[in-house]
Amino acid sequence: MHPVIKILLLLLAALMTVWGGWSQWLLTLSLTVIGFTCVKEADVKKALKMMARLRWLLLSIIIIYLWFTPGTPLLPDFPGWSPSYEGVLMGLHRAAILLLLVLAVSLLLQSTPLALMIAALLWLLRPFAVFGLPHERLAVRLALTMEAVDELQRMTSAAPPVTKGLQQRIRMAATRMVDLFGKVTQHAHSLPCRSIEVPVLNAPGWLQWLMLLALSGVFLIL
Repeated sequence: MHPVIKILLLLLAALMTVWGGWSQWLLTLSLTVIGFTCVKEADVKKALKMMARLRWLLLSIIIIYLWFTPGTPLLPDFPGWSPSYEGVLMGLHRAAILLLLVLAVSLLLQSTPLALMIAALLWLLRPFAVFGLPHERLAVRLALTMEAVDELQRMTSAAPPVTKGLQQRIRMAATRMVDLFGKVTQHAHSLPCRSIEVPVLNAPGWLQWLMLLALSGVFLIL
């Protein structure tokens, strides 16, 4: 598949999944699973590890929706303490959206080399050059930022030390943030300069544009 179509399909799926319901979510999940059948097993494991690192964020999202969404209480005998039925559905839906988008982005990164990613972003951003947008610099930065996500997650994967008391925990969190910033800065300065040969992409074929339009129609109909 043309890398430009890949990026546009990811954006389409993200918009429809966030604005739509479970039908759009299931369609995006099906397309993502089909896409992962075309990548290596190691890439699939990397995507699953990326998803596993979001467990505490997902739990926080679910808890917030459970108790802060008005609606029908799940425990009628304890209406003041019970989470709402609507909160359960919204919390699970938002957590599922986040997991799916992380999975889809991982698929894009694993299936598209960096040079092709930059070339596709250049192709998409080139029309905005008439407004003075530095599209070449922006495309390179976007591609390199996406490539660095996995390395940043590796730096933050270490479990924090166990501390007691709210004050100690806040101090420890601030210390970890400062330490992480120092590690990221040091890592950035230690990376050697490298040259990337970016190919010039032709426009996607009309069959691929038709596929994108057809999928757009399916998303809207669901």
